[in-house]
Order: sequence, then C-alpha cells, then structure tokens
Amino acid sequence: MAVDSTDINIASDVNGLDVKVVNVPRVTVDVEYPKGTTDKTLPDKLNLIDVTKQVRAGNVTLPEGYEILDYKNGKVTLQKVNNSEVQIIFVDENNKQVKTDSLKNKNILETVSAREVTAPEGYTVIPDQNAVIASQTNGGVTSYAAIINVKKNAPTATHNGSNTSVKHGSHGGYVSQKVRVSFVDQDGDEVGYQQLNGKASFDTKISAPAGYSFVNANEANIKFDKSGNKDLKLKVTKNRPVSTMEEGIVTTNSGDFKHLYTIEGKDITNRGLSGDSKWYTDQYATINGEKMFRVATNEWVKATDVYK
Repeated sequence: MAVDSTDINIASDVNGLDVKVVNVPRVTVDVEYPKGTTDKTLPDKLNLIDVTKQVRAGNVTLPEGYEILDYKNGKVTLQKVNNSEVQIIFVDENNKQVKTDSLKNKNILETVSAREVTAPEGYTVIPDQNAVIASQTNGGVTSYAAIINVKKNAPTATHNGSNTSVKHGSHGGYVSQKVRVSFVDQDGDEVGYQQLNGKASFDTKISAPAGYSFVNANEANIKFDKSGNKDLKLKVTKNRPVSTMEEGIVTTNSGDFKHLYTIEGKDITNRGLSGDSKWYTDQYATINGEKMFRVATNEWVKATDVYK
C-alpha cells in the first residue's frame, strides 16, 4: 500500500543549483464539511494517526459526529453521522442472545422500534419496544447496536409412534444488560427515569429530563457491562431561567400580600409584598411558565401581581 505523501520543492540558490524534490509523509490532511456547517470550533485540518499509512477511516482523527464521505485531491470530505448500519441483537427472556440481524441506513439518533425488525424463526418480538442505539469505537471506527427482546413460541410436539419429542433451541452467552436510570433532584426526589437495554461493552448517551441538567455531565454516558441488571441514581438540577435586564419600578396590585418565588420556582413562605407598594426591579424572567420581576436577591414577584 503506497504511503500518501505531499511533494515539497526545495528552490535553487543564486548559483543555479538543481531543484530537488523530496517526498515527505503527510501529517495532516485538509478537510471539507457539509454545506451549511457553522461550527467554528471544527478543525480545518485533520491529523493522521499513522503517517506511514493512507488517508482512510481509522487512520484519521475525526471530529465527533462525523465520518469520511470521500477523499481526493488531498482533501477529506466529511458527512454528519446520522444514518448508519445498526446491528440488531435478539435476546430472549433469559437475557441470552438468540440471533443477530442488522438495519441498513438507520438514523442512529432515533430508537429501534419493534415494528422495524423481524423476529428470528421460532420467536416473537415483544411489542411496544423502543431500543436505545448504543455505540462502540475501536481503532477509530464506530459501530452501533440495539437490543431487541423476543420470546420463544410455544414448542410444537412431534409424535413418533408412542414417543413424543419436543425440540428446544440452544442459547448463547449473556450479552445484554438492563439498566434503570433514576433522575434525582437536589431534594432527593425522583423527577424522571429511563429504562435502558444495551449490549455489554457498548455505551450510550442519555439526556436529563426536560428542564434539568446533570450535576456531573460525565454521568450522561452509560456504559453497559456483564455485571447483570442494575439501577442507577443520577443527580440532576433544575435549569435556572435566563433573565433579561430591565430596570424600573413595579407597584403591587391592591389587596392581599403578593407571593414571592425563588428563580428555581419555589414559593417563599416567610415573606411577601403588601398591596399598593412600590419596588425597584432590575430584571425579569419566565419562571414556572410565568413572567416574574426580581425585587430582591433571588426573590421574584409575578407580573400579574404588579404593574409598571
């Protein structure tokens, strides 16, 4: 296999020495991204992992989420990795592999539903499944897989004279792991959960519930192993609303005291604003779906309880 290289001309000096041409192994390669790519953090050159080998998948340090579409004229053209071949691993009630298959050109950002696959002979796909697509990278090449649960059909008895025999299928080793992820907020309350099913040694990235973020972002990456089914509790925190600066005076409506809230949306029970009172405000935000004005450090009043 020829080494991909670039020619460098060493110019002659004033005495008219001959020009020499040498081949220097390519260390980087120019890159072209899909039209409309606006991410300015993406590199304009890619590094070769082994400079003695050709430019190809597995020998180029690719940006996350991209794969090689083409390489010619010294430039690599990349495409977003959204669609790829996904290995389907059928697992029975005993968590043992029955058979494998694949889905071509599958969107890896989606889940695999039971309707997309065909059960192995002698088995039925358990309905209403949405299997997470997990990924594994070896040598710069990423592969994808999803676990689909099946159940064995009732055995068919075969009569031979007075004898009755029943055929039973054999099973492979344990290959999948069920993981229940509980999302727990700062008060220790479960604010959501997710049930995962993945192949051992694969991993997948999950998202926090809507309106929340992981306390430790690294915990979003779930790695499956051979330790058996398990439960995980991951800490999340409610996202703080983004406030807008706007100074002014707000006046509370007549009547009862007006409730105050924290920016996290919690009711402040030991303080309130009296009716027909004026308060300086420097910003507003949408909290619990309602517009509120800040009238003190982490104390907010509903816009419906005041006027400007």
